[in-house]
Amino acid sequence: MPGPLSDTLRGLTEAAIAIERDAPSAIQLESIVAHGGFRPSEDEAIGFWFARVLSVRVVRQKQS
Repeated sequence: MPGPLSDTLRGLTEAAIAIERDAPSAIQLESIVAHGGFRPSEDEAIGFWFARVLSVRVVRQKQS
């Protein structure tokens, strides 16, 4: 029977994979730089992605 630690590690692994998969591409970032700011959809997507990055970091720090 899995315990809380293994559940947390499994969730952390899945989240880390999703973060890498969903990260903004170089082309997307270059487009943002080229037009000098975030469009609403870009702002939302990057904000959501960055919040997930911070959440994974918090979980990792709590596990250390």
